[in-house]
Amino acid sequence: MAQRRLNLYERPTISTEPLWFGLGDTMHFLPVVKKLSKTLNSKIDIITQYPQVFRNNPYVGAVFDLPSYNFKIQDGNPYFFAPLRNKNPFWFNIDIKQYIAHSLGFELLDEERVLEFYPEPFANTNLPNKYVLITPAKRGVDRDFGKDGWQKLVNELNANNIPVVLEGAGDYHQLDVKLGLNLCGQISSLSQTWHLMNKAHCYITFDTGMYILAGSTTTQIFLIDSYFENRWHKPFRNGSVDYKLKVVDGDCAEKCLGNLKYYVRESGLQQFRVQQCQLKYDSFKCIPSVGKTVGEVVNYYNALS
Repeated sequence: MAQRRLNLYERPTISTEPLWFGLGDTMHFLPVVKKLSKTLNSKIDIITQYPQVFRNNPYVGAVFDLPSYNFKIQDGNPYFFAPLRNKNPFWFNIDIKQYIAHSLGFELLDEERVLEFYPEPFANTNLPNKYVLITPAKRGVDRDFGKDGWQKLVNELNANNIPVVLEGAGDYHQLDVKLGLNLCGQISSLSQTWHLMNKAHCYITFDTGMYILAGSTTTQIFLIDSYFENRWHKPFRNGSVDYKLKVVDGDCAEKCLGNLKYYVRESGLQQFRVQQCQLKYDSFKCIPSVGKTVGEVVNYYNALS
């Protein structure tokens, strides 16, 4: 049976293909959707693997699930756009928002690059006052402190009388929080995560997707950096890419994943070879220490207390 399509020839459609896109990549479609909607005076239908990014958005019409979507039903639709069907090997070295906009034939002005996320209502009255939100990630040795490291981070912040709220997929639900809450595995939507970010005194993360989501709030962000060159992916807030953003770096300046010298020719294509430390360290020296991260957060927290 053919998949039913609402208003086939009435509304333009954008697909966030390909499936390897992460949350942060998909968030970068938001400014493009808004401008296209205003330009065409029409809501935009979205085909995506992250429907929660677009639900409740006033510029979006229908939202379809990318893995199960039947693209054949779009044949003949003059308003269909799918600009990103092929992986760009320089994805980590381009301005994604502008790349998408250029694919659709226009440019985003600075003020149009703002990420606007429209969360559903969420209330949590149990949150501590002036808490630091942390999303401990388990993304491999390149983007993770490890269980002991995260516990040390929580302990040292608590020792400075700073409440901590943990939120994530549940990998670190056993971490002990003496002052604050551990909500790992208990939050089920991006809207809930967004509200936790928005209410936080500041936010700490390795995860670039969560970092970009936080870029749609006014909260101070501490991005724990590793090999990722983030200059193209910074959120644009309050007229600046550096507004309430502190990148906490480690001891390595190589930025392997964002460094073009680590892209090589394979099968005629320029590709990044492997996501590993190019200097052959036993551990990733580009990850800052827990102590350095704590110091940055404590200084910020005390300055505003």
